[in-house]
Amino acid sequence: MSPRYVEWIAGPVGIFNEEGTPMWSHEASVAINASPNEVWQVLIDIARYPEWNRYATEAVGDLRIGGEVTINVPRQAEKRGPVNNRVTELVADQRLCWRSLSWYKFLVYGVRCRHLEVAPDGTTVFREVETMRGPLAGVIQRAMAPQLLRGIQNRVRFAQGRSRARGSESRNGMTAPR
Repeated sequence: MSPRYVEWIAGPVGIFNEEGTPMWSHEASVAINASPNEVWQVLIDIARYPEWNRYATEAVGDLRIGGEVTINVPRQAEKRGPVNNRVTELVADQRLCWRSLSWYKFLVYGVRCRHLEVAPDGTTVFREVETMRGPLAGVIQRAMAPQLLRGIQNRVRFAQGRSRARGSESRNGMTAPR
C-alpha cells in the first residue's frame, strides 16, 4: 500500500504511511564530479561533518548500524543543543541513514537518508531525503518545512563542494587538511 493524502473537514491533515502514521518527506540532490567512494569518505568523516554542514558545530559518535551519532546545532538565539541519532542503514558508497532519538520521538521523529548513485555521465548523484513521522508530523510540516528543505538543499551543496575538494586533493596526491 502506498502513502495516501488525507483531507479532513478542517483541511489537509497530511500523508500517512501503510500503518496509518502521519508522515511527510522532502529531498534535495546534486551531481558531484567525484567517485561515490570520494563522496562517501566525506559523509562518514564524522569529525569533519561541520566542514560541510554549516548547521552543525560538532559531530561525534559511532558510525555503525545501531550506533549513536550526536550532532550539536545552534538553536533559538544561537543556543547550542545536541541532536542524537541512531544509525539505521550503512551501505558503503551507497547509503547512510539515521533516525532522531529526541525525547518527543513518540510524537514526531525524523529519518535522514543520504544516497549515492552513479549517473550515466559518470558523476555521483548525492541525494538527501528527510522524512518526518509521528502524530505531529503534519504540525512540523506546516511550521518548519521551508526551513528544513533549505537546510537539506544547503547541505547537499556544501557536501558537493567538500567532495570536489577532497577528490582533487586525492587525485593530486594531497591529503585533505584537518
